[in-house]
Amino acid sequence: MRYGSVFPFPQAGIESQPFHVSDNGIKIILYMTLILSMLLMIYRRLNQWGYKTAKRRFGMELNDMILQLIVIFYGGNPDQFFKTG
Repeated sequence: MRYGSVFPFPQAGIESQPFHVSDNGIKIILYMTLILSMLLMIYRRLNQWGYKTAKRRFGMELNDMILQLIVIFYGGNPDQFFKTG
């Protein structure tokens, strides 16, 4: 049974890279995928978007949050970093 047939959610990064892990590593990947899928479904319902839009926007917002944390960690000002215009 393929991974994508059971969980049709975010799988592009998992199938594109070969990985050799133990049973515990596979369980961790499976649980992380389930948690991410649940968060994406909640995000989608709260914003009343379609799946593709919610997936794209969720990824963009997560990327921005991670970048903000990196900027803060290195002593920068995230307001200056994300300034538009």
